[in-house]
Amino acid sequence: MTLLNLTGRVCKTFGEGCLKETKTVQKIKESQARDVVTKLDLRLHTVSAEFIADCLPACKLLSEESELSGNELKKFLTGECLIVDPLDGSSNYALGIPTYGYMAAHIKAGYFSGVVVVLPEFDQYIVYEKNKSLYAKTLPTGNDWELAPVYYAYPPRLDESGRHSRMKLMNLIDDCSAGLYRYGSACVGLYRLLCGEHMAFIGQSLRIWDAIAFLPLLSELGFDVRYSCKGLNISVFASRSSSFLDDAAQILNENQGVKLSRYLQGEAVRFENT
Repeated sequence: MTLLNLTGRVCKTFGEGCLKETKTVQKIKESQARDVVTKLDLRLHTVSAEFIADCLPACKLLSEESELSGNELKKFLTGECLIVDPLDGSSNYALGIPTYGYMAAHIKAGYFSGVVVVLPEFDQYIVYEKNKSLYAKTLPTGNDWELAPVYYAYPPRLDESGRHSRMKLMNLIDDCSAGLYRYGSACVGLYRLLCGEHMAFIGQSLRIWDAIAFLPLLSELGFDVRYSCKGLNISVFASRSSSFLDDAAQILNENQGVKLSRYLQGEAVRFENT
């Protein structure tokens, strides 16, 4: 499994990341305190680039820390690329909160070739290749997901229609679940959904690297997965409750004109407007 090599490199880097200097904030994106870049972000970006150079020379890197113009995006997403969020939860990491993770999706001509997720807080990694997953630790079982809260992820800035969707989605979550959770890492929210600790994951208007790696993992475990990819943006809704997702998807469609497609394991991802 080629991606085990990447997993080992990332785990090693996280092990070294306990050094205080890696928590240093290098920059704040667009004056948003929620969106920072630490030295560990940059180190994990470099680790990803070095892995590609060593093991996947024909592959392109699309990372949160990359600079990519809109004209280049179609070439990336219709060819072979590794889509990486080096450190999802950078602000948590900088503050000493252990809720963060690494995500990478290896995609060829729109199809998932593999996925890597590393979650230091849980001593967990997930490697997905050849339509099968390898977990460092067995997922916990027995949680009553129907009584669990919903994890809701959305970006710092939303336009008027996005804010209206947010209000409606928050009302739906209050009406249909044990409440709303946010803890600054979509990666951890998605993992806890896999573990039965959330009733649903609602990811509204995220960046593509924030969630795409979990699509095949969720589908493999029988979740209803809905998504929309437009350029570098992605919305991902997932749950075992299709009726809840029907209502949530309707809100997004009515307020923002975003129609979510179902993702089934083995299918190509639909990239729009690339």
